[in-house]
Amino acid sequence: MSAELPQEIRALCEAVDRHFIFEVGPFGEFVVEETREKWLSSGRKVTAAHVLGYIQLLAAHILERPKRDTFLRNARGALFTNTKP
Repeated sequence: MSAELPQEIRALCEAVDRHFIFEVGPFGEFVVEETREKWLSSGRKVTAAHVLGYIQLLAAHILERPKRDTFLRNARGALFTNTKP
């Protein structure tokens, strides 16, 4: 993650990334990098609410609705618990 992110936001994003990669497989690592760059380029990210936008951007890459719904549920849950898949 970028050094400009506060530690708490960085940790949340890393948890979200793990959930995404768990759902889509190893190719998810590439998608995470590309999506993170796009997300960070849109301005400063300092709150958990900003991470919701990141989650939505990643979810758009999951075409299968059941997998997308599982990712959204788990990633949003990570905002409150910071759990690993």
